[in-house]
Amino acid sequence: MLGRVARLPALLLLVAAAAAAAAAGCGSPRAGRSGVGDGGGRGDARAAVAVAPEEAVEPGAAVAAARSGAATPPARCVAPLVAAAPYPEAFVDEAAAGAAAALRFAAAAMRGPAPTRAAAAPDCHDVDVAAAAPPFREVAVCATGDRRRPLGPDNIAAYRLVVATAAGWWTTDLVREHWPHGDPGDEPRVARVRDLVVADRLGDAGAEVSLVAEVGPPGGARRMHLVLCSVGASGRPGCLDQRFAAGGPFHGPGALSYRLTVGCDGVLDVAGWEGGAQVRLVHGRGPIDWP
Repeated sequence: MLGRVARLPALLLLVAAAAAAAAAGCGSPRAGRSGVGDGGGRGDARAAVAVAPEEAVEPGAAVAAARSGAATPPARCVAPLVAAAPYPEAFVDEAAAGAAAALRFAAAAMRGPAPTRAAAAPDCHDVDVAAAAPPFREVAVCATGDRRRPLGPDNIAAYRLVVATAAGWWTTDLVREHWPHGDPGDEPRVARVRDLVVADRLGDAGAEVSLVAEVGPPGGARRMHLVLCSVGASGRPGCLDQRFAAGGPFHGPGALSYRLTVGCDGVLDVAGWEGGAQVRLVHGRGPIDWP
């Protein structure tokens, strides 16, 4: 889920040739190589567009200065920001050692501005609050439903991120629980949001919001997403929502495991594997476009 440009399975078709050429003779007999993929699943999956290196988006001023040797990213930048599955992954290290496809990642604009918190996220109650820093005045994760009661057909929580800036209140959907409603082939899925942090992640002298959203059956493998939100040049906050784990440590169809790394240069690196009849190694990196 790398922006709203195209679904990631299509991205694999775009970058497979370039990544395969870069990895020729370097792949595992058990695994192929490609650019970054989505691994299926969530309907609002963001996407990335493969671009040639010379077409990559020009990074911010801090990056240009660092490249010229004139300066380094601000010392207060907290980096790298890393998200990965909580189990050892030899395939992830193997993928990271290979050549990376040049990508562009697109963040989606948050909804807003609304004049009040209640207008931005009605009937949504705080489950976590972070100390805000400019350009954010308030930062919270909220959920609908009654958290004092268990998941059920009449109590399905939807989690949202709510932030305030000088322009007003903004919100974005994070993850939603699921109830099977009598389908014998389905199962309930519970959700949680963790690791809510406000800090400078991009070396832009402002704060970003990061968190991890999870959903899955009780006691089963969870789908995990890194959400990173920033305020771009337009003054409108946007969020990048990137899946990094699904299907647990098994390598069947639909399973995936990525290691996501965001540095103070504002570049996202995605390295890992996607499951199937043959494990596919994926590695891509590039800047993030903010609204």
